[in-house]
Amino acid sequence: MVVNGMDFGNIIQQDMQTGMISGTTTVCENSRPAKALLFVHGISMNRHSFDLISKKFANEGYFCLSIDLPRHYKNETQLRMGIISETILQSVAYLKQKGFSNIGIVSHSLGAVGSLFASLGYNSNFENEIYSLSEDFLRCIEEEGKLIAQYQQQPSNPLMDKMKEKGDEIAARYKNIKQFILSQLKLGGISQKLGVRCFVFISPPVNVKNAIPGLRIFSRMPEKWVKSIFNNTFHKNSTSRAKKEPNIQWDDELTDKNALNWLFLKEPEVRVFLDYLLNMKEHVDYIQLIETLAKINFSGGKTLFQYYYETYLLFRPKLFVYGKADLFLRPFFGKNKQRLEGYYQSCGNAEIYKGTFSHTVPEGNKLQKISPVMTPMLVKNEKTFNKISDFLSKNM
Repeated sequence: MVVNGMDFGNIIQQDMQTGMISGTTTVCENSRPAKALLFVHGISMNRHSFDLISKKFANEGYFCLSIDLPRHYKNETQLRMGIISETILQSVAYLKQKGFSNIGIVSHSLGAVGSLFASLGYNSNFENEIYSLSEDFLRCIEEEGKLIAQYQQQPSNPLMDKMKEKGDEIAARYKNIKQFILSQLKLGGISQKLGVRCFVFISPPVNVKNAIPGLRIFSRMPEKWVKSIFNNTFHKNSTSRAKKEPNIQWDDELTDKNALNWLFLKEPEVRVFLDYLLNMKEHVDYIQLIETLAKINFSGGKTLFQYYYETYLLFRPKLFVYGKADLFLRPFFGKNKQRLEGYYQSCGNAEIYKGTFSHTVPEGNKLQKISPVMTPMLVKNEKTFNKISDFLSKNM
């Protein structure tokens, strides 16, 4: 198979659909790969954004699976961070069922944020419940502190009884949170932990809501205005570029006139979608929550939260790739670079690679604006591709 002047040998690609997964597998004909890569694209893209890089890695002996994010292309599930994470975890489970125990994940932008969540076993139940459970628990600790301060100033039996009641409530809430996390990890996280050896995160934002241009302004507009702006600017400009990409066969029938469209993103529930993005808990929020819980110790030994934080977040090798001219991440503005790299380092066991490109990787050294399809440029940018390939080889 020759694409863009590059010979990819005898490559077999097959579409697949199971559970929450809509994707395409890529493998070299008659090969028996022992390693698998899962590719997760960014917002507005689709599984085929990774076609060229999948073919290149298939030639290097990998089995590749590239999936659609929710509300993108052929995946019609609701776009929620918990659902993105579940979809990734299901994809890892699918690869394990095919016999792969040596798995790496390569993800871009919103897909990279979802992969960070997935590495922690995050799911819809986490997203819907863990924050309120933890807020109630931490509020009880704060209330106990106030009771202790009152007792120290003016001891009394009624205050002592209140302190005991509050202590019992704290212990019960702590136990509930532990049981909740364990039950959810057994659903997806723990079973996947040993399979995923390493992660490559390409251009993940610290805050998704801040990376989407004009999100707060859009949230105040009438729904029909938001649809019109997205469909006639973001979507129209992206599709005009997509039609020029040789590995993307854009079909105008993919546009849903009744929905908000942004290339392969189709969102029929515009107001719900905008409200969700504005109020969504970010990965950094979840990290801070687990860090806080890990510092609280009732038993005198390593707590579940410490183990969870160290094993799931910090342990596995991670490569973060971003561009100095990224118009979404804006590392060139103020203290954004320091904040961005600090966040990447906080994820533990992290390497950071930065190049002279924008939100996607351009061909050669030419600076390009955002492209709807990243991988034709990534494959041709040998320095960046080799960095990713070497990282995967070293850790898989």
